[in-house]
Amino acid sequence: MTIESFGDGGLSITGKRDIHLFALLQLKHALKFELKTGMKMSRVSALSTAKARFGLKGNKQKVYDQLCKIVDEYGQKRDLEVMAETGENN
Repeated sequence: MTIESFGDGGLSITGKRDIHLFALLQLKHALKFELKTGMKMSRVSALSTAKARFGLKGNKQKVYDQLCKIVDEYGQKRDLEVMAETGENN
C-alpha cells in the first residue's frame, strides 16, 4: 500500500487500488468492532454496509468471515499485480 507521511503527522494513501484496499480493511475492522462490542462505529452499521456493498448474507459472524475472504483475495490479487509491475518473482 502506498502511504505518504507528512511532517505534521498526516498521511495520504495514493493509488486507486490502494484506496479501495484501505476502505475494505476499514470496513473489516469496523465489522469486527461491532461483532465484539455490539456497538456501531457510525449511524449506518458496518454489517449493513458490507451486505449492501458485496451482496453478503447471514449474521454478523458469517458476514465477517465472508468479508475477510474478500479482503484476502483482493490483497493477494493486488500483491500479484505489484510483483508483475516490479518484476519480482517469489
